[in-house]
Amino acid sequence: MATGYWTVRVRIDDGWLWIGNEAFPLRHISHVGQRTLEVDRQAAWRRFGKLAGISLLLFVPLIAIAGDVFTIVLLAVLTALLWWLLSRLHKPALYGLVIHVGGTRRDALWTAVKSELDHLVREITRAIGRPDAVKTTFYVEHAVQGDYLRRYGAGGHGEQQHLGLAGGTAG
Repeated sequence: MATGYWTVRVRIDDGWLWIGNEAFPLRHISHVGQRTLEVDRQAAWRRFGKLAGISLLLFVPLIAIAGDVFTIVLLAVLTALLWWLLSRLHKPALYGLVIHVGGTRRDALWTAVKSELDHLVREITRAIGRPDAVKTTFYVEHAVQGDYLRRYGAGGHGEQQHLGLAGGTAG
């Protein structure tokens, strides 16, 4: 499955912070920070163990009765479960830009590359100090969309209910 990376244009101009098509007034931003979203590896291992155990309990008696057919099915099920586990364990951490505007905390952007977010936070902080003087445009090359984020949370081992780009309220 392809990663959900895409490029987002971030622009600071005339006292406004533009992230994609979303605008934030620099004068109303009271805090800029970061969040990290990581896969819950323990929950993934627990779920794998539970599903593998259930599979063994179901298929071992059937293997004793019918033999080879159920052995192949059990191996296929265990292979699929192992693939599922490995796909969860190898997901990279995601880094979110958190902006407080008008008393509301918002996750404005998520990226898979921490250095992109570090640079973005520095530029926004610099612009808040001089909202009308700074004009700059840069691109976050490894931004992630909401469908990719949803695979990280409690139900999806790190699930974050957010659209991925400006507009989600942090929980």
